[in-house]
Amino acid sequence: MNPSMQYLVSVSTPQEAQWAHEAGIGLIDLKDPSSGALAMLDIQISKQIVQRLKSSQIQMHPVSVSATVGDESDCTQTLKQAIHARFDIGVDYVKLPMSIWSSPLHQQTLAHYLEQRYSLIAVLPPRLMRDQTLTNHLHGLKSKGYVGVMVDTTNKQSRLTNEVSLDMLGQFIVRSRQLGLLVGLAGGLQLRDRTELAALNPDYLGFRSGLCVDGKRENPLNQTLLQALATKVFDYHQNLTNPYDTARAEA
Repeated sequence: MNPSMQYLVSVSTPQEAQWAHEAGIGLIDLKDPSSGALAMLDIQISKQIVQRLKSSQIQMHPVSVSATVGDESDCTQTLKQAIHARFDIGVDYVKLPMSIWSSPLHQQTLAHYLEQRYSLIAVLPPRLMRDQTLTNHLHGLKSKGYVGVMVDTTNKQSRLTNEVSLDMLGQFIVRSRQLGLLVGLAGGLQLRDRTELAALNPDYLGFRSGLCVDGKRENPLNQTLLQALATKVFDYHQNLTNPYDTARAEA
């Protein structure tokens, strides 16, 4: 297993962000789960969350924050404003769906951020895992300067593992890591998915609906389930015999 693998939890309120941080989650993602798969969270709420996380991480533990900017965009200026606003408040990564990162309309805008070394992550749909163009897409994203890729579902009622085989996900991870890209898996994941997906060696696994009250992503996070995930984080790292040696061996 990847000794540095982390769990990502998507949040939509400062309270949820605080719960996740207190539970030991190192990757916190900002989105509006009631409005779409990658719907953008209000910038003022996002700012409150980032300020709270960044001010408390010294006393607790380091945390990285990612944010989404919508499922699609037909206006370059609006997209530019959305990306700029999130980096401006201290977000570490901005995630972009294929409808944006592959759109000819937005290439000049995205190139501006990539050339300035802002950390953009391309989100790939599950169908692309079965497409012969996947490798070309990965090489193209790497050459443009994207720091990472992830696969995520649009229909959150369907788990990622129901849409893509473990073998295909494993190949995606291997190809991405060979290019030096951060790579993540997400999409309706449940706690029971973590063991077999962690074995594929992604850099992170993303959760939302599987941690929410009644399993509905628009509902608040269930603190009991969040703590169960956090316990897995602790056990995972405690069971590593020597994570530094393991990392060097995999390099």
